[in-house]
Amino acid sequence: MQHTQFKYLPQDRTQVPDFVTLYAPFWRGVLPKKAWVWNPWTGDPRAGKDIKTDPLGSFIVPPAEAPAVVTPPPADVVNHPAHYTAGGIECIDAIAAATTGLEGIEAACTANALKYLWRWKRKNGLEDLRKARWYINHLLGDN
Repeated sequence: MQHTQFKYLPQDRTQVPDFVTLYAPFWRGVLPKKAWVWNPWTGDPRAGKDIKTDPLGSFIVPPAEAPAVVTPPPADVVNHPAHYTAGGIECIDAIAAATTGLEGIEAACTANALKYLWRWKRKNGLEDLRKARWYINHLLGDN
């Protein structure tokens, strides 16, 4: 890191002419104990706390060497919404396994109860718990 040529001297912000080549490792050898008060790549002043913790600018990242910002892909809210994919398994897969051998209204009520229990903390809170209870009560014959 820090292999980008300086534009400014880190001690006094003097602009470095284009025909002069200065790099961080060389400059630290020239003035090993002199604090870097300016960012030698942007010319911006450094904060006092930064100078105190890193006087020789070892942790300054030149703009040309900054890591690329990786933007995560947008969430697929239709096919894989976050409230159904938590925990490394999708709710639909758990429902398919839990309703194997069930038919009709039993399968539907079991699936809906599981769906609402699965997502309650990530989506509608108590409303989802009440909906799950409704489907469980229907399975119990209490509706």
